[in-house]
Amino acid sequence: MRLHRIILRIFLFLSLLIYGCSESESDSYVADSNCSERHPEFVLTKTDSIGIELGDSNYVFGNIIDADFMPDGRIVLLDVLKDRISIFSQNGEFLTSVGSEGQGPGEFMEPASITILANGDICVSDHIRQKLIFFDPELNYQREISGFLLNSPAIIDEGCEGSIVGWQSHYYREDDRIFVGSRVALWTDSPDPKVIYTSRYIQYIPGESVAIPSFKFATGSDGSVYCVEPSKDEYQIIKYTAAGDTAFTISEPYTRMYRTDEEMNCVHFGYKLDTPGIDSNDRRAIRDNWEIDPVRNAIISIHVDGYERLWVATGRGESPSPEFEVYDSNGTHLCSISTNLPTQMRWACWRMVFGKDRILAFDNNSAEFSKVIIYEIDEY
Repeated sequence: MRLHRIILRIFLFLSLLIYGCSESESDSYVADSNCSERHPEFVLTKTDSIGIELGDSNYVFGNIIDADFMPDGRIVLLDVLKDRISIFSQNGEFLTSVGSEGQGPGEFMEPASITILANGDICVSDHIRQKLIFFDPELNYQREISGFLLNSPAIIDEGCEGSIVGWQSHYYREDDRIFVGSRVALWTDSPDPKVIYTSRYIQYIPGESVAIPSFKFATGSDGSVYCVEPSKDEYQIIKYTAAGDTAFTISEPYTRMYRTDEEMNCVHFGYKLDTPGIDSNDRRAIRDNWEIDPVRNAIISIHVDGYERLWVATGRGESPSPEFEVYDSNGTHLCSISTNLPTQMRWACWRMVFGKDRILAFDNNSAEFSKVIIYEIDEY
């Protein structure tokens, strides 16, 4: 049991960090859109933001760690420090909320991720309680899946027919050896996954530093799953069917890119969670020994929008602002987009959640007050 608790603490802390500056005043955020004549050009426009430093408590957040869109366009935010789900109108007006710290129905200990199902039901992954907790669209508690080994998935998304796809840190024993790693998998009604799309493990050596393999993923409305294993030198995306078969692979040439001075200057270490077993001295020691990696990942994040297009935030370009490659659901390249979005969005702690015509963007490890920026996706 002692070894289990030690590994649990390592995974709880590192899984949040792994998967975890002034803002431009411009309203238009596409500097260049290189699209073929057969496909529209895209422009990202900032329309609003939710979150203030002081004032109405419904808009003062502890730390927004995840977000999603309801089927009708309402915005759902998950606050990890306040243990709270909040729902806002499409225009960012507060509607209702639920949640508090605790271990009863509708309570959380450390909510890590949220996703909305096609019927409007809400699922929250609670790391500490090792559960997936389900609510109806009116935020009434429904059910839960409990008993995950070490922790529930750190990042979740909707799978097919009400299932949950997620990225989960994981380990297994082989004789007297322990292997640690992570996987992208699908869950339905138990902590045992029905489908494992991809995984990778390394042997755990007590006393040595642990670099847990990780993945980025995105899901399509048909249950398909796009997976990326972060790399500084390889640009590759694998699409799986809902059943776990390989549909296709996107591989493109990539030359290692280094961060600009502006990127290096805007980075911060903002880990604020009160994870059991990780105290302030632990966080201080990690912060003091933390070195900023000057090399970008080839693929920073991937997203599927409401039209089943795959948006890939890449490490390409000389600009400090994010750049995207856009593909259709068959893997055909549609467009290359250079933006003048805020520089800090190049970093992994910034999350983007894509809806049909809108994007929610937020720093889920903010060093300042937490807020969510709303962008519209316009086609021309």
